[in-house]
Amino acid sequence: MPDLKVYGAPWCPDCKRSKKFLAEHRIPMEWIDIDQDHDGLRVVEKLQAGGRSIPTIVFPDGSHLIEPSDDELARKLGLTLEASRQFYELVIVGGGPAGLAAALYAAREGISVVIVEKSALGGQAGATKRIENYPGFPEGIDGADLAERFIAQAKRYQVELVSAVEVTSIEPEMGNVVVKLGNGQELCAHAALIATGSRYRQLGVPGESSLTGAGVHYCATCDGPFYRGAEEILVIGGGNSALEEALFLTQFAKKIRIVSHGSELRASGLVQADVRRHPQIEIMLDTEIVAFSGTKKLEEVVARQRVTGEEQRWHPAAAFVFVGLDPNTAFLREGVHLDQRGFVTTDASFRTSLPGVFAAGDVRAGATKQLGAAVGEGIAALLQIRAQLQQQRLTVSLDEGGAPDVTPVTSATANLSSSTGPPTRPDPPGRVARLAVRGWIALAAAWAAAAVALAASAALGIATGLVFHLHPVAIAIGSAWLYRRLEEARPCPTRSVAFLVGLGALLSASDEALRPRGLADAPWLAAAIGLAGLAGASWVLLRADPRSLLQPRAR
Repeated sequence: MPDLKVYGAPWCPDCKRSKKFLAEHRIPMEWIDIDQDHDGLRVVEKLQAGGRSIPTIVFPDGSHLIEPSDDELARKLGLTLEASRQFYELVIVGGGPAGLAAALYAAREGISVVIVEKSALGGQAGATKRIENYPGFPEGIDGADLAERFIAQAKRYQVELVSAVEVTSIEPEMGNVVVKLGNGQELCAHAALIATGSRYRQLGVPGESSLTGAGVHYCATCDGPFYRGAEEILVIGGGNSALEEALFLTQFAKKIRIVSHGSELRASGLVQADVRRHPQIEIMLDTEIVAFSGTKKLEEVVARQRVTGEEQRWHPAAAFVFVGLDPNTAFLREGVHLDQRGFVTTDASFRTSLPGVFAAGDVRAGATKQLGAAVGEGIAALLQIRAQLQQQRLTVSLDEGGAPDVTPVTSATANLSSSTGPPTRPDPPGRVARLAVRGWIALAAAWAAAAVALAASAALGIATGLVFHLHPVAIAIGSAWLYRRLEEARPCPTRSVAFLVGLGALLSASDEALRPRGLADAPWLAAAIGLAGLAGASWVLLRADPRSLLQPRAR
């Protein structure tokens, strides 16, 4: 029995949300309905000194959360909710099989990469009870187990994984792309890969939305265990997903009723054979769902026979809906071209209509919606992204006057198959030296400007000298910030320039703000600010390894 316990009620929206969050992240839990379990109600009242707020979630260490947000739950579970850096060579949006496969190959190529996943890492595969057709597992494998293997392999190569964080938009910027996150972070990258997959489609009938999570569900692996001992469960759909989940649900309910809109099932022959010979499963074809009804939880399902028009009413403990997939592309409506169904359109190289942005897996128009294909597409897209990054490095190297620093694309297979860990790229010594020299020249110029400003203060008077002070302050602080960014990775140029210009204007304007307060007559103030800024810039430059200007820091 799991140690994490969720005390709540079927009618509670926050309880539904917390259950969904925990189930998506494959966190074992015990659900306790306080409307039915009086001992559970007493536990809640004891923890809250008489209160009855739900959900109340009790963790294995004895601590508890009352009505937690998803963010609070994620932090309590130790999930990574923020990226550690502002710039990456590649940002992958989506942590399913396609995204994880691409990240694994990227890390092995020495490409700095981060995965941002709105829900739980593993995607639809992680929520599938049993996967029978993935090569290498003759006996089949649980979807959660396979997902954990993907994740473990990505971690082995130090892929940065951010989960339970939504991406709100992807925008171009000066040859790069900016990925905006729901937590307020903005990640700049040379390229982005959209691998957000798809979600199960809703029926769109009355009562469905209000009863979602309270008897109407879309993931048998997540919610099936809540109905252990039920008399009947309804499964809606006629494809592989519906039939496979129906087989899974037979361990919880005495009877499983499969309802399909079509005149025949669409699942593979092997799955159909397993379903038809199962004694607990009944199949109803040419039947459409008309409505769900219930006050606090699902109480009745209304259906109609398409041939005769006869109306039928059933009273299952739950209904699980598997009638197709919709793409997770709501955040792309403004920038990337989508087809009529909302899937991302790409060319043969997996490029989207937005420069620097690629797509792979179930989210892509024309994808086969198969696990093996998603993995293959993720890898194929990564190789195209790698070619683009190599071209960018070649252009930069030639602009700097150095030799091309690239590996031929034709050696991709050899590089990927022969390496045993994240490889390192050779540093172009000439470019490193030039960057270091430029940094020292800029810093020396800032110190010289400060010296001139101090001399001007003494010779021309305090008020005039203060204006001179403000410009080296902007240079010093801007230099420290810029080199800090460069130490992490090459920054977005427009952000760097905007910051420097804005800071200089702010400091210059502050002269007028200080004057009415008498602070303009304090030469030590300007001198201290200027010297502190220069000291900070010097410290950053002294401690930085010049090679880190070209190669991302190890995380």
